[in-house]
Amino acid sequence: MVNYKLKTHLLEVVDNPLNMNDPVCTRKTFNRLVAEGFEENETKEMIASVLTEEIFYMMKMKNTLIMNAMQKNCRCCRVILKDMMTGMQPLFRNL
Repeated sequence: MVNYKLKTHLLEVVDNPLNMNDPVCTRKTFNRLVAEGFEENETKEMIASVLTEEIFYMMKMKNTLIMNAMQKNCRCCRVILKDMMTGMQPLFRNL
């Protein structure tokens, strides 16, 4: 079963760093996958899939120290955490 509301929000989370080109790693990954022949929408869904795994892992751990360490060491994680904490959290409570 697909949660379309969650999918929409996850794709927005993917679009934000692509539009701002920050972090650069997201744009580089996106460009590489498109160059390899994937459609843009499919590529965004692939990135969102990886993001979903990372969010699940962070929620499973529920360890502030780990989240803080990840937030300090990974710009991608900071973007994910910021977006997650500013509006996506209520979605995950209902799953």
